[in-house]
Amino acid sequence: MFKDVFSDKANVCFVCPNKSRNEVIVKVSTAPAVMMSTDKFIKEFVNHVFLKHFDFQNEERLEEWLAENYIFSGSEWDGTFPDKITYFNERSQKIKSEPDFMIHMRRAIREFTETQTDRTSLKNMLLR
Repeated sequence: MFKDVFSDKANVCFVCPNKSRNEVIVKVSTAPAVMMSTDKFIKEFVNHVFLKHFDFQNEERLEEWLAENYIFSGSEWDGTFPDKITYFNERSQKIKSEPDFMIHMRRAIREFTETQTDRTSLKNMLLR
């Protein structure tokens, strides 16, 4: 969904500065652009785009996967995600818990920003 939203040039509202891989410049609506961490940007995307515009009906496996990553469709996400741990579930199966959602989102942002060809002009546009 992330790539679908931002493949429309009208929706591009962020750029990664050349000096930092863990920060993005974000501009929403008429508010001034702000610098935020990649994880905070993911939290804002989840709460203001993903949870509001994605239909979870008939997506039981997705909803379960999100719940494993502490994201619930009925409420705003606070940005926490599971630690990388191994535990035993109720069926005594060994389960490796990883912050899968955050890993995938960080990768999607990195891949998306690497395809932005003119980051300088995009940054200047966002900072106006």
